[in-house]
Amino acid sequence: TVVPSGKFLKIKTIRNAQKDAIETFTGSYYPTADVMVTRIVQLKHTSAAEIDRRLKGIIAKEGDLVAYEPTNSLIITDFGSGIERTMRIINE
Repeated sequence: TVVPSGKFLKIKTIRNAQKDAIETFTGSYYPTADVMVTRIVQLKHTSAAEIDRRLKGIIAKEGDLVAYEPTNSLIITDFGSGIERTMRIINE
């Protein structure tokens, strides 16, 4: 995958990109293209731990889904298109 680095773009393996400085989004906007990003989603009507258990299997093998229970949030690292799919499922 490609990771922005100042004025340049770095080409990295997806596993290494997850641990690097990829963009993090918390609002309603996040890219839906095939770029690796992290999105933090605060849940209102269900527990993050429950969603984590139920949706762990739909995240790409290169991605990650973590429940952060103190704020009832999910931290999702995946391609934008994968996060979009996950968000549609959560919203339903």
